[in-house]
Amino acid sequence: MVNTATELGTTDAQVRQRTEAAFEVTRQALRSLLHQGRRDPNTGPHPHNPS
Repeated sequence: MVNTATELGTTDAQVRQRTEAAFEVTRQALRSLLHQGRRDPNTGPHPHNPS
């Protein structure tokens, strides 16, 4: 996705829209995970894979 955005996103409006939509999905997912972690401090490493 990054290559497409870099190579075509500056010259093709349709590609720019699609790549921006894909990046927004990723941003929303990351925000959701961060908010979840703040709400539930017990969210952490899996017990079988401590960090």
